[in-house]
Amino acid sequence: MRRTSSAGPRARVEAAPAYELVLSLAVAASQARTPQAAAVRDAAGDALIARVRAFAASDWMWAHLLGLAYEAPPPRDVAAFRAYVYGTRPLQLQRELVGYYVRWFRRSTPVDVMDAAIRGDADAIATFVGRGSGEDAWWSRSLRARLEAGAARTKAELLPLLDEWIDRVFTRSIEPTLRRVRAEASIRRRAMSGRTPEDAVSEMLGWQYVPEPNVARVLLIPSLVIHPTTHEFEREQTKLICVPIGPTHVPPRVSPELVALTRALADENRLRSLSALAGSDLGAQELADRLGLGLSTVLHHLAELRAVGLVERGGRRRPYRIAKQGLDRAAALLRSVAGTRDA
Repeated sequence: MRRTSSAGPRARVEAAPAYELVLSLAVAASQARTPQAAAVRDAAGDALIARVRAFAASDWMWAHLLGLAYEAPPPRDVAAFRAYVYGTRPLQLQRELVGYYVRWFRRSTPVDVMDAAIRGDADAIATFVGRGSGEDAWWSRSLRARLEAGAARTKAELLPLLDEWIDRVFTRSIEPTLRRVRAEASIRRRAMSGRTPEDAVSEMLGWQYVPEPNVARVLLIPSLVIHPTTHEFEREQTKLICVPIGPTHVPPRVSPELVALTRALADENRLRSLSALAGSDLGAQELADRLGLGLSTVLHHLAELRAVGLVERGGRRRPYRIAKQGLDRAAALLRSVAGTRDA
């Protein structure tokens, strides 16, 4: 969405596999007891969940990797994100995990103290942990553990854990749901069209969004795995808002029969064939002559129409004719898509 006011932020909706991957790790580490969290933990198994929480028991810390996902090259799929993480320097990776780019952390802890803590200074670590949202025990514990482990060890521990999570959990359990996430993103993107960023964001969140100082961009990330909780994060001047998708937001299923029917009809010569047969039964050569097509071409089109039940053979010389039952069935399938109701 383009900015409509020089004072307001730009806003857009983006669904990407890397975001859902990061959020699935955050959900696994959290203490949430939602159906989605339970499904993620069941897919991972107790041993892998224990390893995730041993690395960082705070869902905040895992969610901070959204910053890396945001910086990864489009289309921000899992392969691109994994390569980006592998190529990220240990100190930079540590900065992402501990919230170095989160504005409210910078307000509570000076940047030079954060830098010193990330490089392993014991006094700076104590200051950073003490000031860094101490009311959240899981965050404080995770922050201290990562800072004391050091940047090099943090990266060495993260990479194999990330690989195993992708192979055992994401590919099997999260990736199949991405179609639902993308469909919801498309719906919400269209709903934002023509509206101011503030109104569009408010509508999507369900409450009044008030633009914040120094926030130039708002990125809305639909997510199935975090339902029913909304999460907000920051990366410098970008606000990342993860919006839950309810389980009822399921893209409509289209029957394979209807897909085959529409493919058969998606050809002008097949439609012309049906129109000609609507007037009278015709042999293949007669139909070819009327359409000005080669016999082999017409036979191919007739075979496609017969396969979906729109045309049949009949009579002593077996000319082709419209299959009335097939047309009735096609009409019923199309009405089901349109949601036709009794008047």
